[in-house]
Amino acid sequence: MQNGCICCTLREDLLIEISKLAESRAFDYLIIESTGISEPMQVAETFTFEDSQGKILSNIAELDTLVTMVDCFNFMRNLKSVEKLADR
Repeated sequence: MQNGCICCTLREDLLIEISKLAESRAFDYLIIESTGISEPMQVAETFTFEDSQGKILSNIAELDTLVTMVDCFNFMRNLKSVEKLADR
């Protein structure tokens, strides 16, 4: 896949690539590692994306688990901040 965000510019590319993998039946599970700036909810919402032909990613693949990593070094400082994470 080309550079970009799976939450917006690469949604259709992701749908195409996952479709190919599903059709090959070579895998039971797929792990997607997105960039550190990806918002977890936007990644999850990618599975509701409908392409121009009416294909929906959730009809091809099921989102089972979403794992989020945090910056342990700055976690407490960020937690105590008055700024909400959603506003960042």
